Amino acid sequence: MSVAFETKRDPEILVLASKVLGHLDRSGGAMTEDEVKVALEWLRGERIEYRVFATVLILKEMAENASTVFSVHMPEFMHAIWVALRDPTLVVREKAIEALHAWLRIIKKHETRWSVQWNTGEFMMSRYKEVAEIVLRYLEHRDRLLCLSITSLLPRIVHFLRDRFVTNYLTICMNHILHILKIPAERASGFIALGEIAGALDGELTNYFPTITSHLRDTALACVGNIEKAMGPIMEPHLRGLLDSMFSSRLSLTLVEALEQITESILPLLPTIQNRLLKCISAILSRSHHLMPRQSASVSRGNITTVTPQVAELSGSTLVQLAFRTLALFNFEGHNLLVFARESVVVYLEDDDGATRKDAALCCCKLLTNSFLVISSTQFSLSRINCAIGKRRRRLVEEV
Repeated sequence: MSVAFETKRDPEILVLASKVLGHLDRSGGAMTEDEVKVALEWLRGERIEYRVFATVLILKEMAENASTVFSVHMPEFMHAIWVALRDPTLVVREKAIEALHAWLRIIKKHETRWSVQWNTGEFMMSRYKEVAEIVLRYLEHRDRLLCLSITSLLPRIVHFLRDRFVTNYLTICMNHILHILKIPAERASGFIALGEIAGALDGELTNYFPTITSHLRDTALACVGNIEKAMGPIMEPHLRGLLDSMFSSRLSLTLVEALEQITESILPLLPTIQNRLLKCISAILSRSHHLMPRQSASVSRGNITTVTPQVAELSGSTLVQLAFRTLALFNFEGHNLLVFARESVVVYLEDDDGATRKDAALCCCKLLTNSFLVISSTQFSLSRINCAIGKRRRRLVEEV
């Protein structure tokens, strides 16, 4: 194993070798002790890229699989790991973080009296100013990865002492986030942080709405949902102006979830959103069926490929399945969608893709169920209802 780490330079081989070493070292012994010493010497010595990479892999596996032996070298590790954490190669820094994480887990396991204090609010309360100022000190750092990490930390600082944050740090943090929103490569992290901060601060962001709404674009959909959930009806005038931008981007799970949050809190927007969403779904189903070759792809709630509704960017079955699920689950109260189902959904019951056929069938069943529920709640007789839609309903049942 030692020869592999000293001679091999292929990252994939080094990763596999480190996992084998970790498995062998679960029994401990002299070999484990020697490997830890050699790894620390490599880390402190002259920088050789493949050796630095091999070192952090070894130390991570040692910490996870031979914690008793590794704990003897914890002070040495604490000083040496900073070399890898500052390494110019990203993959080395990422593996060094994993090694540091494994080291911290050893501390948590063995130093019980400290781990309890480190994971309680009381520890942060007395050190809030110190921690907040350390974090804010790095807001303008040139390293992009560090800046992204700092942005993601801001919502956590809010949660510990909300009032103190509003008084002392809200302005500087909001200026930083609004600046991040102007940078395309970092905009997504800014919107995520902004949404989480809004959830923690309730109405404290009212004064920032005009500026925020001027930045909201495609990547802001998740943020819109979080802000609306926190602020409620006060967001209505701002959201009306955002609907065009939201629907011009793409149909995605994020968009649907944001629209659901909006319609739950701001009922006056429900008819407008329903009509816009139905037009979007209709365009997807008709264009996909007549113009686009469909690829086999299944859609899950946790992993949906989002695409714009333009013909050139349709993604076949993935987008069609999302349209079916949206049609079945979104609040389309007040709309009788049986005709829509018959004209735009039933045709997919014979689709080549099994997942698409399944989602089409489930969509038809859901729309049919909703139709029966509406009928049962009306004052009209069943005979009059049957005259109006009986034939369509029977046809739909046969197709499903």
